[in-house]
Amino acid sequence: LTRELLSSLLEAVGYEIINAQDGAEALDRLGREAVDLVVSDLEMPKVDGLELTRRLKSHPTLHTLPVVIVTTRGSETDRRKGMEAGADGYITKGDLVRQDLVDVVSRLLA
Repeated sequence: LTRELLSSLLEAVGYEIINAQDGAEALDRLGREAVDLVVSDLEMPKVDGLELTRRLKSHPTLHTLPVVIVTTRGSETDRRKGMEAGADGYITKGDLVRQDLVDVVSRLLA
């Protein structure tokens, strides 16, 4: 549901979206398909959002790819963990409004 909502929000303002079912599929697809930015949840099967972010940020060619985490985990500890993993943006679902996501994505792609 979250993936569909986020995809709809970004498609509505003109972004092309490629979805993955989980972090493992995202890593596989990112190795084969060029993208400009990753939006990830923290809680995913197989490879969670923190591990996905760490792997991307340590990858020889994908390390500059911006990563935005969108999650229900809103504590300062969780936010710090996301940023320490290398996230370029961290948005909590409780605070998520369409413009916040669009602003963060637009800023990172500028």
